[in-house]
Amino acid sequence: MIVYLFYNADLLDVLLSRRELAVAYVDDTAFAVVGESLKETHGSLLSMMTRTDGGDEWSAAHNSCFELKKFALMDFVPPRRRVTPHTFNYGGRDFAAK
Repeated sequence: MIVYLFYNADLLDVLLSRRELAVAYVDDTAFAVVGESLKETHGSLLSMMTRTDGGDEWSAAHNSCFELKKFALMDFVPPRRRVTPHTFNYGGRDFAAK
């Protein structure tokens, strides 16, 4: 179990702002972002994967491919707030909250 702490440590260092969060447990990782719009938060999530030292580079460096079928996108908005649905494409797959 403790080996995963070292293995995943670089993946958790992807954060650039106080609005970004990364957590891991064994071989599962979650990225979370707080923002003013779905477009902003989805852009930040995409950036966390594609930026320098981000998820994609970690994946290549650790020979550990992400399984896109296991990715999930959850959007949480304050009650009674109107939002515009937004999707984004990562790895050839469109992601939209369900």
